Amino acid sequence: MDKEMLKGTRRGWFFGSDEFRDGLLDRIRKSGGKEACFGRLHDEQEAERIIERGLGMWGVRRGDLQKMPKGKQEKIAINCLICKRTIMTNGWIAKQL
Repeated sequence: MDKEMLKGTRRGWFFGSDEFRDGLLDRIRKSGGKEACFGRLHDEQEAERIIERGLGMWGVRRGDLQKMPKGKQEKIAINCLICKRTIMTNGWIAKQL
């Protein structure tokens, strides 16, 4: 990749024309703004995947999560992975676990 092209990303967040940028911003606005941001949607899917795999690994059902104490090792492990691999908020994670 061209070094000059990479310099632009330090000041911006995309490669492409102004029309491309405007199109991206339009899509974000139409889909709900910040919470519907493409990165967050991807990370939410990844967080859900982490939860499902963790539950499967320990043989725990999703409904049992709410009944488990906060300090349960299964919840701690899932929480750590979600925090490490996604940008999901603590509030979102707490609601899920």
